[in-house]
Amino acid sequence: MADDMAAVAGVLQRVIDGDAAVLDDPETRFDYEHAVSRLKAREPFLADGFSRASINAALRQVFTAPRSSA
Repeated sequence: MADDMAAVAGVLQRVIDGDAAVLDDPETRFDYEHAVSRLKAREPFLADGFSRASINAALRQVFTAPRSSA
């Protein structure tokens, strides 16, 4: 994900710096569009948070449960 963010940020920085033709390069455009697509695909999974307290409680339960002798 960090690579995709860096790719998008790099293109946007070039646009900000005045390089309006940055996406005219087919390889740059391909990389940019695919990075944006992958970021959008991940979005539904990132939008919902999770309860750290619930995770910690579940882990405590697993690691503190008495173990049966086999």
